[in-house]
Amino acid sequence: MTRQLKILAVCTGNICRSPMVERLLQKDLDALFPSTFTVTSAGTRAIVGAPIDPLVHQFIQEAGGQTSNFSARQITASMIDDQDIILALTRDHRNTIVKLSPKALRRTFTLREACVLVANDLVPRESPPTDNDAHQLWASFPSRAGRLRVAPSERHNPDVIDPYGKHQEIYNQMKAEILPSVATLVNWTKGADYPRHAD
Repeated sequence: MTRQLKILAVCTGNICRSPMVERLLQKDLDALFPSTFTVTSAGTRAIVGAPIDPLVHQFIQEAGGQTSNFSARQITASMIDDQDIILALTRDHRNTIVKLSPKALRRTFTLREACVLVANDLVPRESPPTDNDAHQLWASFPSRAGRLRVAPSERHNPDVIDPYGKHQEIYNQMKAEILPSVATLVNWTKGADYPRHAD
């Protein structure tokens, strides 16, 4: 492994959904594979320089994530091209990303789409993955994603709801969509389903 693998989360204003993904995914990956991943975020119509939305700030802290040193950023083509994986929070965000940088198509997924794909990518392991294993798992994911794709299901919504400017119930729904998605990606990375030998 020569460098950290870069993951970018993208939403609209970059103060609600993508910062939550950024801070919680970074926290959980760091706990397992320190210095292996860099997770950042940006917005398609960012409120540049803004802090994290207050309620999302609370959600992140309650989940043990860090909320310091955050400043909302506007996404750019050069930013996209520098990433290994891009996790859009909705299909509209994904479309905007690909318009900015068409070559990013194979590396760009909605967060919830990625979770469906990794459910079909459980590789049995004889032992827990090393830092290098985890890095290679993510690095090679775009090349495997084509064969992992499944037919769209009416029951599966690939978008995370946008709570900005809405009631707390919508914020709670966003939280309920993001937390399991982050957990799914972390469990896939750490090999939660690798065979365990009986004592």
